[in-house]
Amino acid sequence: MIDIKQVATRFVCDERFFIAISHVLDGIPQNISERLINRQTFQIISMREEEAGLCFEFLHKIKHLILLNGRILYQPFYYITHIIAHEIAHMILKHEGPKNDPAIEKEADDQELKWGFEFEYHTYSNIKPLIENPGCKVGEFWAIQIPEVALDNLNTHLKAWDWARHHETVFKQLLKDLDVSTIIGKGYVLKAERENDEYTFDKAFVHGIMALLKCRLLDGPDWKEKYGALLRAPSAP
Repeated sequence: MIDIKQVATRFVCDERFFIAISHVLDGIPQNISERLINRQTFQIISMREEEAGLCFEFLHKIKHLILLNGRILYQPFYYITHIIAHEIAHMILKHEGPKNDPAIEKEADDQELKWGFEFEYHTYSNIKPLIENPGCKVGEFWAIQIPEVALDNLNTHLKAWDWARHHETVFKQLLKDLDVSTIIGKGYVLKAERENDEYTFDKAFVHGIMALLKCRLLDGPDWKEKYGALLRAPSAP
């Protein structure tokens, strides 16, 4: 089993990724995980979107480097672990250069599934369309505008959303607790954008809210400055 302390002393990425990295290294074949821990030519780094640049000093020549976008920290745990497992699969399969070839992406997905990360893969597949849906940006924008005491009332759902093995159940509960129609009716979104697929839009809306709640938990008192700078107001009527 890969100890988090091993991960912490080995990789220079944001320490909030350590649990997810440990989870992935424990899930892949032991000979591969031990090789990655001991291979000084492999490294994982991360950066946030608002950072113009970062400087790292490596004591060894780096042959394989995985760069993680810090924004994915605000997504559910198994979404994050999919990203890490998928990128390690690319490395093990010796895929070179940008990975935007569908055939290459499928090879990496297939390798991830062979390792047993079916749940991680399906979590990513279910969440990605919500992130890309305009409702997600609307939910983020709404959550950053309202008083924080209102967000406190939603904190009871955060752990279930973050660690969910059945997100559909969590979303149904959130939709039950939030009157999305009333919120959206106050002018946060064009009516036509929601009518195209109301249920998916509403799920994306609450997903955006939960991502903001996780951001607040991780980034502390100045979370609005860190996250708000990345937000643009969604379409308005």
